[in-house]
Amino acid sequence: MNLKNYINDSISNLEAINNEDFASKFNSAANLLLLAIENGKSILVCGNGGSHSDAQHFAGELVNFFTKEHKALRVITLGTNSAVASAWSNDHSFEGQFAREVEAYGEAGSVLFGITTSGNSKNVNQAFSKAHSMGMKSIALTSKRAIANLSKCVDVIIPVHAAETHKIQECHIVIYHALCIFIENSLPKKYFD
Repeated sequence: MNLKNYINDSISNLEAINNEDFASKFNSAANLLLLAIENGKSILVCGNGGSHSDAQHFAGELVNFFTKEHKALRVITLGTNSAVASAWSNDHSFEGQFAREVEAYGEAGSVLFGITTSGNSKNVNQAFSKAHSMGMKSIALTSKRAIANLSKCVDVIIPVHAAETHKIQECHIVIYHALCIFIENSLPKKYFD
């Protein structure tokens, strides 16, 4: 492995999303998340494997705080309650587990934020469908290659151009950190009292 080439690839992947089209999608997603928070609704986050860790990371930054101290925000990572996850997966199906939690924790006005590098995750796609049926909005943080595989129920798709899973995930962390900063800089005054 050539470290310089690896880093240059990462830089190129980030440069590929530094444009007006991407900024428009980012702003649409950020404003959906902010609207849910302002209306006292939940943000539900899900993903598998590394994307599950990213979902927990994103939630952790906003329940705690990222760059500005504020009151806790209602951000819940799906799949973290092992009793719920194992019971539903054992008794019914792994593919429906996130959708079941969307049903439990979501409501109209809430937002589902799904992180998937492939768009093929049946459990994430079923969660998008459930959210849509409940009047929720949804956001997919994904890759350009995954768009065709995503549920048709997603309201905002944020794709990155990287091809390899680990490179997609590198871009994702930059994006959801930027979402955290956008949200914290836009919160109403009541969150800082």
